[in-house]
Amino acid sequence: MTYSAGSEAAATRLTSLLHRGTLGLSGSTSAFDNYFMNGFGLRTFGQQALVELGEFYRVNDATIETQRKTVATLDFGTGIATTRLCTRAKMIDMIFFVEGQRATQRRRTAGSGSAPTTQWPIDLPVI
Repeated sequence: MTYSAGSEAAATRLTSLLHRGTLGLSGSTSAFDNYFMNGFGLRTFGQQALVELGEFYRVNDATIETQRKTVATLDFGTGIATTRLCTRAKMIDMIFFVEGQRATQRRRTAGSGSAPTTQWPIDLPVI
């Protein structure tokens, strides 16, 4: 791709999005989408975010390992479950994606008198 000097910021955002998406799709790290970042309270992808995710995993490793044994990946061609387990990064991504959805819903209903209900460590989503 060729970018003009005026679109340097857009090129940087696109490059960042492509890297995050690629890492997320490969299961190397969480996808860092809006729900995920809202759920975990992060605003940027970088070294500090990865350190915080590592700490989250260390604190919750037993739960994550137990749950990931119950979630098989699917074969893209057949849709049939494989023997390959979800990656740890994908499990963490699912946790905070769901938590981000919950946080968004709470913000939408904040005027209705609903109180936040998040408790840590959070419950893993049932998949």
